Amino acid sequence: MSYVSWKNRGAEMLKSGLFSDICILVKDSKFPCHRFMLARASEFFEKLFQKDGLKNGSVRLEETTPQVFQIILNIIYTEKNELLTGLESDILIQVLKNANIWLIREVEQCCTELLRKRAENMNFELLIELYAEFFLLDNKSFLKEIIELLQKQSDKSNETFSKVSNLSFNCFRDFVQSTSHIYSESTRFAMVESWILKKVDFENSSINYYKCIISNINFKKMSIQEFRDGPGKSILLSDKDKYEILSEISEKNHKRIFDSRNCKLIATLVETFFYKNDYRNISCVIFATEDFQIVYRRGNMNVTDQYLLELFKKVLPKMINEHIVRDSNGVIFVDKTLHTILFVRCETGCYESSSLPRYLKDRQF
Repeated sequence: MSYVSWKNRGAEMLKSGLFSDICILVKDSKFPCHRFMLARASEFFEKLFQKDGLKNGSVRLEETTPQVFQIILNIIYTEKNELLTGLESDILIQVLKNANIWLIREVEQCCTELLRKRAENMNFELLIELYAEFFLLDNKSFLKEIIELLQKQSDKSNETFSKVSNLSFNCFRDFVQSTSHIYSESTRFAMVESWILKKVDFENSSINYYKCIISNINFKKMSIQEFRDGPGKSILLSDKDKYEILSEISEKNHKRIFDSRNCKLIATLVETFFYKNDYRNISCVIFATEDFQIVYRRGNMNVTDQYLLELFKKVLPKMINEHIVRDSNGVIFVDKTLHTILFVRCETGCYESSSLPRYLKDRQF
């Protein structure tokens, strides 16, 4: 009979299953174990066996794999943390995750030290996995280090959308806040939009729950064109939100924000006004003041575009201190902030001249 050192008896007993008194089930695999050895290493297992293990002699573990559980068993039975050093980083992250869940502090600490040393050479995907795990561990110092490493790979922002999609709500919100100095606001909004569209079932969920994430985006830092190409086309922002944001960007940059390229925004609000007030007989047209292009048209004006152009050019210099001017064919409203002219005509002549301009003004148009 060969002699086995007592230091190696744990590994031998694990391998042979001798005197095992509990069976751990992980997916389709069975692990004959010793309750004392697992309870000695983990308070989690101690309490688990008291609840379930004494009744039927078996316990099923979720949120792990046979491979990861076998690694942790080997460390528990041999007390050799060096078994972790040869593991691939993605497996090591999974071991860390389960060691944290099962309250095996020695293994958790060893995994943390190894991952910290390896982080410098990790790719973008592994760093995101690492961020998610250490967010759960509330390891703020290491999270800060990971963000610094991600900043060095900021040129890979196209990978961000797919890699962060598996982050939990709280972790993703923290990630968006922490990367404000790394990515542009346009990139961050695209990342948020991608995450929300993948996570949210709009038929059964409200977007309001996720607005706290969207609120981390500073839209004022965007140019008008960036906003048009991104948030301006998104379903995550209401038309009213878009008007308000565009107004703020316009005031900051002193630029016209409405022209023929985004007439849908202005059309939606005008149509809403007509629908709510049951104005069926009203026609209108909206021009941009800088180039006099039509950005919106509704109904039959009974006047030519050329007539309107001549009328606007004639009255515009006189409207420095006024917003509303009456013409025999309708009412002219000038919005100086958004650099637009609204001409409204009512067939019955009963249209209240100030109601539509007031409606638009109240909604930050």
